Amino acid sequence: MSKPLRFVARAPRSAFGQAMKALFWVFLLVPPVLMFGTCAATTTAMNGSDPDLGLFAFIMGGGAIGVLSAVWLFGVPIFAILALMTRGRLMVIEQPPPHA
Repeated sequence: MSKPLRFVARAPRSAFGQAMKALFWVFLLVPPVLMFGTCAATTTAMNGSDPDLGLFAFIMGGGAIGVLSAVWLFGVPIFAILALMTRGRLMVIEQPPPHA
């Protein structure tokens, strides 16, 4: 006697699940781009002729990078958990064995 065929599949994500997955990827990729942009803007201001402006750019750029990295490091696990929790349900479909 043959065994029944068993298929395991995942249901598609809901609209909320798709939104969480998209937000996870946006939140994962955008802060590093903003950090590199802050570095580029800070270096151009620091290389200017005014030393006070260069010091101000150094302090504010460092603060901005610190805040961005903290938000990024604490936010990514939260969005990752939300993205994993909103996956579609696991479905097991059994087909009866064929008659011989």
